[in-house]
Amino acid sequence: MGVQKTIDIHCHPSLKTYLYNSDLSERHIASAGSNPFHVQVDFPKMMEGRVNAILASHYLPEIGLRRECKLVKGIYGGLKFLFSDITDKLESDKNFQAPFEQTLQMLKIFESKVHEASARGFDVMIARSYEEFVNGLSDGKIMILHAIEGAHSLGRQQNNENISEESYRSNLDQFYELGVCMITLSHFFENDLAPPVNGIPPSLRKLLICSDRDLNQPLTEMGEKIISRMLDKGIIVDLTHMTPKARNQVFNLNDERGSNKRPIVFSHVGVAKMFRNSKHQNDSAMNPTKEEILRIKECNGIIGVVFIKYWLVGKEEKDFWIFDLFSDPGFKHIYKTIKYIHRVTGTYDNIALGSDFDGFTDPPDDLKGSSKFPALIEYLSNKGISDDDLEKITSGNILRVLKEGWGK
Repeated sequence: MGVQKTIDIHCHPSLKTYLYNSDLSERHIASAGSNPFHVQVDFPKMMEGRVNAILASHYLPEIGLRRECKLVKGIYGGLKFLFSDITDKLESDKNFQAPFEQTLQMLKIFESKVHEASARGFDVMIARSYEEFVNGLSDGKIMILHAIEGAHSLGRQQNNENISEESYRSNLDQFYELGVCMITLSHFFENDLAPPVNGIPPSLRKLLICSDRDLNQPLTEMGEKIISRMLDKGIIVDLTHMTPKARNQVFNLNDERGSNKRPIVFSHVGVAKMFRNSKHQNDSAMNPTKEEILRIKECNGIIGVVFIKYWLVGKEEKDFWIFDLFSDPGFKHIYKTIKYIHRVTGTYDNIALGSDFDGFTDPPDDLKGSSKFPALIEYLSNKGISDDDLEKITSGNILRVLKEGWGK
């Protein structure tokens, strides 16, 4: 029978349409390196890779890049002079609403590119509800859902402003009305709601001269309130990039709902266990522990396995032995991660695929873009994962989470 549908639960085509005006109707170069100008997700590659749907995660590049990373801070004036059309699109600190308004503009640009593709004959559609989404899938359309990465997109306090809960809630509600189904609350730098782990691999952190994050930070008081609002309203909470302490608070807030508990997700991670031989043990906090994997199972959530070698194994390219480089590091380590989650939970019901394509990431050499999904699925099948279980991993589990977690 084979896999019937494939859904990538975390990727960033809107980052390329926002910054570079990329045309999603065209087939672009996709590299396994971290070339920021290559495009790994476009509609021709999605069709070739039989990718039926994506959760397009809208990430507004954070102001922390130029405030906290000393290299960027030092050369920012030159970057602004040479690339003002790009630097002007980074997070603004003009006022509380500025990041929210920029994110709305990002969604608008992305939607215009999807509509252009539709006008050129691609059968694509942005869904605003779960019903629209499943109906579009049934009709054979390529379906797009909106997601957001980073709570700074809900607004950021400036100069000790006293911003009311209602301001964050209003912006959250507007995103919901536009069809946003999931929000990754933390990202690389602090925001008003949720604290981050080290989300930038160590070599790049060192190059940019970025400080390590404090892994013991909890949710802010406002963060607890807005997460409760998300759980009430039906916007899926993504724990990726969040500190372990804050993740525990989210699990507890969800548990307090009793029979109204929502599914929680990690949309693009490895597992902490795979960092056991890493020189960078603090970075394992990016990934869920065995206990957290079980808590994901308890709330009927999912873990999206990321297509980034560092977060899968805790090693950068320079840390690998020569013979490792000529194996299939992406396929192999994705499989190992899936099997570890399966051993912990006893089921494939809590696993999905979250590539993080187009997030300025460095995917493995065997996973350069959306066209490579069939090769990965074939590899997993050859490793003994049944068609029924592969269907859960590639689409069934995220469809369940969307049904139970998105909307009232």
